[in-house]
Amino acid sequence: MDKQAELTKLNAHLSSNQSQLQSLYRQNADYQQRYDSGMMAIQKLEQELAELRQYQQNIAFEQARLEELTSGEASPMATVQFVKTGQLESRALEKIQERIQSRRMTQQTTGQNIQEMIEQLEHQARQIQHEIKQQQAATLQLERLIATNEASIHSVKANIASTQSKLRAL
Repeated sequence: MDKQAELTKLNAHLSSNQSQLQSLYRQNADYQQRYDSGMMAIQKLEQELAELRQYQQNIAFEQARLEELTSGEASPMATVQFVKTGQLESRALEKIQERIQSRRMTQQTTGQNIQEMIEQLEHQARQIQHEIKQQQAATLQLERLIATNEASIHSVKANIASTQSKLRAL
């Protein structure tokens, strides 16, 4: 093979390797951008989860206070019971008793609604945790792709250096 043909072949090989190197750099930049976006998404989800947990904790505290007010030993509502003494007093006491019962029912309903809200928040928290795990898996995959890509970049650079060395030798 004459030198001119070999030079042409090496230049073509060098051009191909440089083109491949540029492609790998672009791909690596894309992977890095997606990785950074994934990490920001994870941070955002973790912050959202922390806020959700704090809100859930506050609601649980309020639920405990409501239960203490409505059914605890210190509750004025738990100890109120009227006995009929006279007819006039009886009607007024019945109305008061009905209002107390109505408030108790309202408070129980509120307590149940709070419990449902806590369960919904727990469900949301589990969903966010699942999203975090998925995002972490995606970023781990991107880390692997970046590492593989960087290894390919080093390999192509070595090929380019070898081809340039052969060109200089000719």
